[in-house]
Amino acid sequence: MNKSAAFTFYKMHGLGNDFAVLDGVRNTLPDLSPTLIQQWADRHTGIGFDQLLILRPCSDLQADLLYQIFNADGGEVAQCGNGARCVSFFAYHTQLVHKPLITLQTMQGRLIHTEVLADQTVKVNMGAPIFSPLEIPFNQQYATLLSNGQYEITVNQQKVICSVLSMGNPHAVILVDNSFNDAMIVEIGKSLNAHPAFPQGVNVGFLRVINLYTAQLCVYERGAGETLACGSGACAAHVAGMTLRLLSSSAQMMLLGGELTIQWENNHHPVWMQGPAALVYKGEYQHVQ
Repeated sequence: MNKSAAFTFYKMHGLGNDFAVLDGVRNTLPDLSPTLIQQWADRHTGIGFDQLLILRPCSDLQADLLYQIFNADGGEVAQCGNGARCVSFFAYHTQLVHKPLITLQTMQGRLIHTEVLADQTVKVNMGAPIFSPLEIPFNQQYATLLSNGQYEITVNQQKVICSVLSMGNPHAVILVDNSFNDAMIVEIGKSLNAHPAFPQGVNVGFLRVINLYTAQLCVYERGAGETLACGSGACAAHVAGMTLRLLSSSAQMMLLGGELTIQWENNHHPVWMQGPAALVYKGEYQHVQ
C-alpha cells in the first residue's frame, strides 16, 4: 500500500530562472531519485522548476550550509549562480544563518561565498574561471584551437566558433549578432550539449556585445533547456568577452529575465556576480511513497 507524506517547498527565482528550494536543515526530506526530481520538475503535473535546490547541514567548518543543485533531468551539478543567490537570500531571511556573509559548499567540496546586501540583491563570488580542457571537462581533439583562444567545433555539418571554459560547470560561449533566433539557440544548444567534445554536457551561451559595458545573453542549459537567466553562464560570457577584449572588467549582462552585474579583473581573480533573488511562495507537495 502506498504511503503519502507531505513536505514543504519554497518557489524562488533569480531573473526568471526558477527553483524549488527544500530546507533539509529543519526538515526531513524524502529520498531523492532522478525520476522523482523529473516528476517534481514537470510544469504540468509537478511543482515546475529549472533546478531543485536543497540546503542541508554541513560538517565542514569552512562552510555554513551544504548546497545541492539538481537539474530538471535529475542530474546533480556543482554550480548554479542564480541558485546561489536564491538560497543565500532564503537562508538569511528565514534565519537559517544569522549573518549576511554566507559560505555554501557544493558537490566535490567547492565553496561559494555570498553576501546578502541591504538593497535585497545578492553578491556571489563565483570563483576563478577554469580554462584547462581536462578540468572543464572538454575533449579538445574534437575541436580546432584558433589563434584568439577560441575553438572551432563541427556541429551538424556546420562550424561553430566558441570560447570554452568552466565556472564550476562547463560553458561554451558563442558570439552572435541580431540575425540569431530562438530556433538556432535550441538547435545548436542541443547539439553542442550532446557533442563528444563535452563528455558531461555543456551550457551554451549566445552572446551579443553591445558595447564595452553592456551585452545581451541567451543560455541553453544542460539538463534544463533554454532558461530566462543563467548566473554561471553570464559569468562565463563576461570572461569570454573580456578575453576577446570586447567587454570591460565590469559590465551589465542583459538576460531574458533581467540584468546581472558581472565583474572580473583577470585570470588570477574570481568572477563576481550581483543580482536579485525573489521568494515567490511557500507550498506543500503531497509525496506518495
